[in-house]
Amino acid sequence: MSHKTVDCKIEVAEPFGVFANAFRLSSDGAEVLLDFCLYSEENNEAKVISRVRISSGFLSTIHLKISEAFKKPGKTTGKLYVFPEIKGIN
Repeated sequence: MSHKTVDCKIEVAEPFGVFANAFRLSSDGAEVLLDFCLYSEENNEAKVISRVRISSGFLSTIHLKISEAFKKPGKTTGKLYVFPEIKGIN
């Protein structure tokens, strides 16, 4: 899927964002859910704090942009937890 870079004003409701330390993908074929979660290692529980629904065709562009961001120097701290993919959207 091709993409177009657009320069426009973007309104940000939460300027500092919400902290997430885990994520998972859910797919039903045509659409993908990106769940960003807050995971408690102590309680072995997670809460979805943000869910984004996208067309599965967007994944290649998202992957490209994330890969480009990783090429920039930066410091990694803390842990990131990845949950197994689930089939179907729940």
